[in-house]
Amino acid sequence: MSLQARVWSTKEVNDLLDSSFAYIESGGKKDSEGKTIPRGLRHFPYKDAKGNIDEPDVNAGFSYLQKANLPMPAKKRIHAVLINACKSLGKEHKQCSFPGCNGYSPSKKSFLDDRAAWAALNENYARTRGMNVVFG
Repeated sequence: MSLQARVWSTKEVNDLLDSSFAYIESGGKKDSEGKTIPRGLRHFPYKDAKGNIDEPDVNAGFSYLQKANLPMPAKKRIHAVLINACKSLGKEHKQCSFPGCNGYSPSKKSFLDDRAAWAALNENYARTRGMNVVFG
Protein backbone atom coordinates (compact mmCIF):
# COMPACT_ATOMS: atom_id res chain seq x y z
CA MET A 1 0.00 0.00 0.00
CA SER A 2 1.42 3.38 -0.92
CA LEU A 3 0.42 6.72 0.45
CA GLN A 4 -0.62 9.31 -2.08
CA ALA A 5 -0.12 13.02 -1.64
CA ARG A 6 -3.34 14.89 -1.11
CA VAL A 7 -4.38 17.42 -3.72
CA TRP A 8 -4.61 20.73 -1.90
CA SER A 9 -6.87 23.55 -3.06
CA THR A 10 -5.33 26.99 -3.51
CA LYS A 11 -7.28 28.20 -0.47
CA GLU A 12 -5.99 25.34 1.69
CA VAL A 13 -2.38 26.03 0.66
CA ASN A 14 -2.81 29.77 1.23
CA ASP A 15 -4.22 29.09 4.71
CA LEU A 16 -1.19 27.01 5.78
CA LEU A 17 1.28 28.56 8.20
CA ASP A 18 4.74 29.41 6.88
CA SER A 19 6.14 26.60 9.06
CA SER A 20 4.26 24.11 6.86
CA PHE A 21 6.62 24.84 3.95
CA ALA A 22 10.10 23.46 3.41
CA TYR A 23 11.29 26.69 1.79
CA ILE A 24 10.22 30.33 1.63
CA GLU A 25 11.93 32.66 -0.80
CA SER A 26 13.18 36.01 0.46
CA GLY A 27 11.61 39.27 -0.60
CA GLY A 28 8.16 38.77 0.84
CA LYS A 29 6.38 40.45 3.68
CA LYS A 30 4.25 39.06 6.49
CA ASP A 31 0.52 39.66 6.51
CA SER A 32 -1.58 40.21 9.65
CA GLU A 33 -1.58 36.44 10.29
CA GLY A 34 2.22 36.21 10.04
CA LYS A 35 2.11 34.41 6.67
CA THR A 36 4.41 35.38 3.84
CA ILE A 37 2.93 37.36 0.96
CA PRO A 38 2.95 36.92 -1.91
CA ARG A 39 2.00 33.31 -1.19
CA GLY A 40 3.91 32.18 -4.29
CA LEU A 41 7.17 32.60 -2.36
CA ARG A 42 6.28 29.58 -0.21
CA HIS A 43 7.33 26.20 -1.64
CA PHE A 44 7.02 22.50 -0.84
CA PRO A 45 4.27 22.20 1.75
CA TYR A 46 5.01 19.13 3.85
CA LYS A 47 2.86 19.75 6.94
CA ASP A 48 -0.89 19.91 7.30
CA ALA A 49 -2.94 22.77 8.74
CA LYS A 50 -2.34 21.46 12.28
CA GLY A 51 1.44 21.46 11.77
CA ASN A 52 1.74 17.68 11.52
CA ILE A 53 4.21 16.27 9.01
CA ASP A 54 2.33 14.73 6.10
CA GLU A 55 4.22 11.67 4.85
CA PRO A 56 2.72 11.64 1.33
CA ASP A 57 3.64 15.30 0.86
CA VAL A 58 7.19 14.61 2.07
CA ASN A 59 7.47 11.83 -0.52
CA ALA A 60 6.01 14.09 -3.21
CA GLY A 61 8.50 16.78 -2.25
CA PHE A 62 11.41 14.45 -2.95
CA SER A 63 9.85 13.59 -6.32
CA TYR A 64 9.41 17.21 -7.41
CA LEU A 65 12.65 18.58 -6.00
CA GLN A 66 14.83 17.92 -9.07
CA LYS A 67 12.29 19.66 -11.34
CA ALA A 68 11.84 22.74 -9.16
CA ASN A 69 12.84 26.05 -10.72
CA LEU A 70 14.84 27.14 -7.68
CA PRO A 71 18.57 27.73 -7.12
CA MET A 72 20.63 24.77 -5.90
CA PRO A 73 21.17 26.21 -2.37
CA ALA A 74 17.37 26.39 -1.97
CA LYS A 75 16.99 22.82 -3.23
CA LYS A 76 19.64 21.65 -0.75
CA ARG A 77 17.75 23.35 2.09
CA ILE A 78 14.48 21.74 0.97
CA HIS A 79 16.14 18.33 0.73
CA ALA A 80 17.51 18.71 4.28
CA VAL A 81 14.09 19.70 5.62
CA LEU A 82 12.48 16.68 3.93
CA ILE A 83 15.18 14.34 5.31
CA ASN A 84 14.52 15.75 8.80
CA ALA A 85 10.81 15.13 8.25
CA CYS A 86 11.60 11.47 7.45
CA LYS A 87 13.64 11.28 10.65
CA SER A 88 10.80 12.78 12.67
CA LEU A 89 8.40 10.22 11.22
CA GLY A 90 10.88 7.39 11.75
CA LYS A 91 10.61 6.62 8.02
CA GLU A 92 13.34 5.52 5.66
CA HIS A 93 14.52 7.63 2.74
CA LYS A 94 16.67 5.63 0.38
CA GLN A 95 19.63 7.36 -1.18
CA CYS A 96 18.28 9.29 -4.14
CA SER A 97 19.79 11.01 -7.16
CA PHE A 98 19.87 14.39 -5.42
CA PRO A 99 23.51 15.55 -5.16
CA GLY A 100 24.98 14.60 -1.80
CA CYS A 101 22.02 12.51 -0.65
CA ASN A 102 23.05 9.69 1.65
CA GLY A 103 19.50 8.74 2.49
CA TYR A 104 18.26 7.98 5.98
CA SER A 105 17.43 4.72 7.67
CA PRO A 106 15.97 4.72 11.17
CA SER A 107 17.99 2.70 13.63
CA LYS A 108 16.65 -0.49 15.12
CA LYS A 109 16.95 0.96 18.60
CA SER A 110 14.25 2.91 20.36
CA PHE A 111 13.23 6.27 18.90
CA LEU A 112 14.52 8.03 22.02
CA ASP A 113 17.94 6.41 21.50
CA ASP A 114 18.06 7.42 17.83
CA ARG A 115 19.96 10.70 18.16
CA ALA A 116 19.29 11.89 14.58
CA ALA A 117 15.55 11.19 14.79
CA TRP A 118 15.25 12.81 18.22
CA ALA A 119 17.15 15.92 17.07
CA ALA A 120 14.97 16.19 13.95
CA LEU A 121 11.80 15.90 16.03
CA ASN A 122 12.98 18.65 18.39
CA GLU A 123 14.09 20.86 15.50
CA ASN A 124 10.72 20.48 13.77
CA TYR A 125 8.95 21.27 17.05
CA ALA A 126 11.02 24.43 17.48
CA ARG A 127 10.55 25.48 13.85
CA THR A 128 6.75 25.16 14.05
CA ARG A 129 6.81 27.53 17.00
CA GLY A 130 9.05 30.09 15.31
CA MET A 131 12.12 29.29 17.43
CA ASN A 132 15.55 29.55 15.80
CA VAL A 133 17.16 26.63 17.59
CA VAL A 134 19.48 24.00 16.13
CA PHE A 135 19.60 20.62 17.80
CA GLY A 136 22.02 17.80 17.16
